Amino acid sequence: MKTKYSLMSFFVIAVLMSINCSDDKKKNNNPVTPPVEEETLNIITDKTSISLLGVPDPIPLLIFKDGEGDLSWTLDSKPDWVEVSKTTGQVRFFPDTLKINSKIDGLEYGDYSGSIKINSNGGTAEISVTLAHHPPEIGIIQTLFNFDRYFYEEKLVITNTGGNELLWQIESQPEWITVSNSSGRITYNPNEIFVRVDFGKIDYGEYTEDLKITSNGGNHEIVIYLSYQRMLEVFPGVGAARISLGDSYDYIKKFYGTYEGNSYVELPDKRLKHTIYYYSVGLEFDFITNSPVLYGTGDNIYIRLLPPYDGLTEQSIGIGSTVDEVITTYGQPDNEDTDQHLLLYNTGIAFKYNNTKTEVTGMHIFPPPEGE
Repeated sequence: MKTKYSLMSFFVIAVLMSINCSDDKKKNNNPVTPPVEEETLNIITDKTSISLLGVPDPIPLLIFKDGEGDLSWTLDSKPDWVEVSKTTGQVRFFPDTLKINSKIDGLEYGDYSGSIKINSNGGTAEISVTLAHHPPEIGIIQTLFNFDRYFYEEKLVITNTGGNELLWQIESQPEWITVSNSSGRITYNPNEIFVRVDFGKIDYGEYTEDLKITSNGGNHEIVIYLSYQRMLEVFPGVGAARISLGDSYDYIKKFYGTYEGNSYVELPDKRLKHTIYYYSVGLEFDFITNSPVLYGTGDNIYIRLLPPYDGLTEQSIGIGSTVDEVITTYGQPDNEDTDQHLLLYNTGIAFKYNNTKTEVTGMHIFPPPEGE
């Protein structure tokens, strides 16, 4: 009898354990999902500090967001000497831009500091800002330009050695001087002005005049001296205008820069005759090469002198002289090319004359014929 009750108790316990295990499996197959935490929205700026220099040059401040959702922001406070492009904005997909500038009207010179505070639904942002508000000051090193017929252009550099913005203008200049700019504004980078002599507005002689510059940061004067004389620099069979027969194009470039025009023709022996032109100074140079490209090492074999060139021979003959003066000085020509209007001398010079054969309109320099 006792054995029968024991078996029944074991059976009941086994059934209960089976039911509990089944419930545990059902609980494990349906776990409870924990609550999802919402992502925090934060405001971010690309700068934490800004330095202003009292010039009309706004600095962009980029406003970003970190997190989901749209970010709305509002300017909370700023110094009175700070100017902003707007006071509210929104960031959805792309950053918003707030332009920061200085507001210096009526502000005393000095150094200032403060902060810009921005509120948003993603927190606050604070950007420190400083202002260096100092008067402009004109800075020019040159006090004298010394020009002549060959050195006739100079670079004038104007800087702002103070603060804020320098406004300058040329108040007066010699009438025979041209400038690339007569006014300008300088904040950071200097202005460069090219000052050049216009020989077409002046006669031969010695000149001294002032170029005056005024600005909101002081004034400056530059003395301009010019010695403009005709030079004895044309030498038959040798060269002219500081260039000798046989000099290379590279050498010519040292004095006159890159040519202003060029051409070439093929000679009967298949070589090429190149001609380079400097129209502004009235010079032409010929070279003989084997290439359609004129390289810098070719030798100059012929020089033509045309208006406005004004150099003279050692006997003071030049463009503008009369044909009678040429013949009186050099005698009758060894040859004459009536088609080209040239009086040729075997010393290595030719004088080009006008249609009435009264005035010299050009000169040619070439090697003297062999045996001369």
